[in-house]
Amino acid sequence: METVLKDRKQLRRLFTIACNSFDKAENQLSCVDKINKLKLIEEKALLMMACEEKFKQLLYSENTSDTEIEREVDESETYIDRWRSLKQKSAHRRVREKNTNESDQNSTKIEKSDLEFILEFLQDEVESEERILLASKSFNASKPKAEVKYNKFSGDKKMSENKTRNVKFYEAPSATDLLTSSQVTK
Repeated sequence: METVLKDRKQLRRLFTIACNSFDKAENQLSCVDKINKLKLIEEKALLMMACEEKFKQLLYSENTSDTEIEREVDESETYIDRWRSLKQKSAHRRVREKNTNESDQNSTKIEKSDLEFILEFLQDEVESEERILLASKSFNASKPKAEVKYNKFSGDKKMSENKTRNVKFYEAPSATDLLTSSQVTK
């Protein structure tokens, strides 16, 4: 019984030291280092839990009081619970790292397809601008720039009928112009 108690005390101490050092260094460690450190803690935890089981069996085999058994089991459970929470962290990290690796691989594919869609869109815009330009030149070959008369809105009908203004529409640069000017500057 004494040797099991000494082993248990040492294993609990080593487990606690490993857990505390992990907690302190967790923010500075890379994901891979965290997983490796958790694997080392797992080895200590498995040894500790095996020793805890031996100790429980010894407690049950000797005529120990129920309150003493409950106290020892409760104390043992705090260490085991600590291990379970670290085990959950470890599993979560492994899943997150796996998902991160998969999303890194998928993100490059998404970016490529996004770029292809953008290029396709710009090409369609250029083609439509060219069609509009050709159509406007063929329809307005003899006419100068358009002047449109419009009625300025007013609550009074007489005012709106009498007041008209000439407005000249200026051509805004098209997508074609923007693309060609950006290619020339490069």
